[in-house]
Amino acid sequence: MGEGTDIPSLTSRATGWRATGFGGKGWISVGRVSDRPKDGMTVAVDRSSPLGNVYEMVDEGCREPVCEAYGRLIRAPLSASREQVLTFAREEGIKGRVRIWDGRKAMAYMKKIENLAKHMPVVLGCHCTGIGRCHAEAIKNTLEMRLNI
Repeated sequence: MGEGTDIPSLTSRATGWRATGFGGKGWISVGRVSDRPKDGMTVAVDRSSPLGNVYEMVDEGCREPVCEAYGRLIRAPLSASREQVLTFAREEGIKGRVRIWDGRKAMAYMKKIENLAKHMPVVLGCHCTGIGRCHAEAIKNTLEMRLNI
């Protein structure tokens, strides 16, 4: 990969992508970390990445509140203090652990994904995609707003 594109690419065949195209250059979709687009790349947004969901799911019943809290967080990542991150968890009724959020690293990582998506198809890869709602959908929505698509 070129300079400044140290985002990991994982391999496999993708199925069931939820994609949005723009400008004939590429698209953004949500998939599994094992997905591999034909002419693009998969970018990990699981907990191994700066964009991983900081809100722990203690069981499947937590999926909606965890994704709601993450959606609120990703819309204001640089300004989110530790107290605000915890407030989102309390307001959504999350009982699990809350990991440390580094908004600056998250935004730098998002900017790299944004730059890639201007030129090629990008799959935002997580492990839970296909099971139900995923925090990667909030990342996708945020990227679409930033790219005006």
